[in-house]
Amino acid sequence: MIDARIFISYRTSDGADKATALARELGEVFGEAQVFLDKDDLPAGKLWREAIGDALDDKPVLLLLVTPDTFGGRHAAGGLRIHDESDPVRREVGQALAAGAHVIPLLADGVERLPAGLPAPLDTLAERTWRRLRAYDWRSDFERLVADLEAFGVPRQQPLPDRRRSETLRRAAVAAALGVLVFGGIGAYWWFVPHAQTLARDASGDWTARVAAPASDTGSRLDRVLLELSQQGDAVRLVSRPIDITQDPAWRAFAQSWQERFDKKLERVVWRGTGSVLRETGQPLRLDIALAVETEAGGTVIEGGNLSAAAEAGGRTMRGTLWMNGEQAERVVELRRGH
Repeated sequence: MIDARIFISYRTSDGADKATALARELGEVFGEAQVFLDKDDLPAGKLWREAIGDALDDKPVLLLLVTPDTFGGRHAAGGLRIHDESDPVRREVGQALAAGAHVIPLLADGVERLPAGLPAPLDTLAERTWRRLRAYDWRSDFERLVADLEAFGVPRQQPLPDRRRSETLRRAAVAAALGVLVFGGIGAYWWFVPHAQTLARDASGDWTARVAAPASDTGSRLDRVLLELSQQGDAVRLVSRPIDITQDPAWRAFAQSWQERFDKKLERVVWRGTGSVLRETGQPLRLDIALAVETEAGGTVIEGGNLSAAAEAGGRTMRGTLWMNGEQAERVVELRRGH
């Protein structure tokens, strides 16, 4: 029995990475059990139509990730794959429609509209509400999709217990026990106070970020990004100085398409972000920030990501990871106070 309510179909030749990222983020919102990534989650011997049929009483939703190859991919003989009755995308979508699932086409980068002349029953897709899911505007497109899924009755997962607080209490209990057993009351005090004073408590100020080299050409070069962090209580904001992208190969194609669409050059971008601060007793300060890459003028989000880092002793250095949705990869990042 499959408990999923959300099914994702895609063309493996150019949609696997984006489909995997979509499944992961939907799982964080609705719970992993409700998200079904076609072949990866299909039990042996189970048919796609049967899997969706199992969920019919819960009004399943099929998200069809429409990349350039979805309807434009060709087989070895030169014909369009979608016109082949054995084509997996055609079969999956057709079976979903026959099973009565809601179908939402998601138009990815490089796809402006659904094509005409699709074979039945896929020719009815143009009559359905479609959405965009673009790397450069992932966050806003994703949030719109989440609202659609909630409107279809897919429930968000219930908040999990606060694991961080539980872990904090556990560590505090262990530290207290060790203090009594090893040091005694006064000895523990003289050990703990000076040690705690070395831990970072406020991230506010200027920072320089250095990010590990990208694993492929899709990753931008981020050798030196100048940032300003502003912390108030457990909330933190981030804004970067303009980042020059004119010599970065990863931005070349996007910058060219930007100029063609808006008749203006895209030469610099900025990071903006908001997030939270975790300050556990006896532990260094930790940051978790949702990032948006915007045009220098601001207001236009190009892509999203996440920065997480923990301060080292003394608070002048933080180390962690940077994730960018467009790159679909995680890289090591080091932040040092000052420019």
